[in-house]
Amino acid sequence: LLEIVLGDKAQAASLGFVELHRSFEMLVLKHRFPVGRAHLLVLPKGTFYDLKQLRRKQASLVQKLQKQGLACLRHELKVPTAEPDPPTMCGFSYPADYNHLHLHIVVPPFSNFDLFARHVFYPIQEIQASLETRGFIRPHPALHLAAEEAQLLKVSSMDQRARSEKKKKIGRQTS
Repeated sequence: LLEIVLGDKAQAASLGFVELHRSFEMLVLKHRFPVGRAHLLVLPKGTFYDLKQLRRKQASLVQKLQKQGLACLRHELKVPTAEPDPPTMCGFSYPADYNHLHLHIVVPPFSNFDLFARHVFYPIQEIQASLETRGFIRPHPALHLAAEEAQLLKVSSMDQRARSEKKKKIGRQTS
């Protein structure tokens, strides 16, 4: 993915990826198959095939990916400077799609919850904590029902809040 986007913008656009930001360290794209109101991918330009390659020294890179991704999201959604960041699910999928590590930043409401299943989705807070304490990332155990339920509960409550706020907004516009 990174090679296609960096090499040929026309080919990347034909595949449905829209570039929002490019720097020496990272690339921010709109996801071609969004699962939320907005769905961005933030890719480090270094060679990282998946989460297991991250080490303690990349903790600051993970923070930079999130910071730049949220800045692009704010711009995309036209969020005023004085407003807080919109609610998002930020995390990495494992194994990584496209054979390259990337951060998902997704704004509810969500079209489906499959991306956020605990066995494949690692919230950014968990990644940052693991890098700071252990210095590496461990894959999630195959069955950890309590953790799976907690993660899906968080996603579904974010989704429900977004849907109810959307209904309220539509109701105010029609009255």
